[in-house]
Amino acid sequence: MIAKRIKPYVIVSMITIGVLCCVNLRLLESVHTLQDAVIYLQNENLKYGYQTRRINEQMYNRESRRILDDTNTTDTVNKYCVLPRAVSSELTDKEWLYKITKEISEMKGE
Repeated sequence: MIAKRIKPYVIVSMITIGVLCCVNLRLLESVHTLQDAVIYLQNENLKYGYQTRRINEQMYNRESRRILDDTNTTDTVNKYCVLPRAVSSELTDKEWLYKITKEISEMKGE
């Protein structure tokens, strides 16, 4: 009785709306999955960047200590080993090391 009153296009449109709702929900799940993936990759990049920065600082500090071991000057050790590499980032590595060795030799009086 109810089936006679309902027109076929109403049934088709209801089925179409149901299918679109299901597709929409699947798309929303995909968006959340993509957002999670992007957040994960951002965290990994931040972690990698932090580790790379720490390794670079350790390398430059180690190189500074190697040069400064010859001087045994406490002021120079405090001045150069505590400073991060970013302070003199406008200099290249060779210029930076040359500047350190020049100032060390000036402090030693050579």
